[in-house]
Amino acid sequence: MNLWTFIEVLVVFQIDPRYEITSDVRGQIKFLEELDKAEQKRHEEVEREILLRAAKSRSKTEDPEQAKLKAKVKKLEIVEAEN
Repeated sequence: MNLWTFIEVLVVFQIDPRYEITSDVRGQIKFLEELDKAEQKRHEEVEREILLRAAKSRSKTEDPEQAKLKAKVKKLEIVEAEN
């Protein structure tokens, strides 16, 4: 990014009312950490749903990979039951 582009971006941030200049760095870091935790939780839930669907799918021949998935799902269910 060259200097003029940087200056143009700063001007846009100063003019646009949607952006607010703040010096609360701790608040910004806390917000970003919460955002990261929420994204990580969403990712884990999606992964869990994929595992559940894969373990529940039925095939005529038992696949060793599917057996591993079923075992992993059982472990997840046990951990969730304990919590």
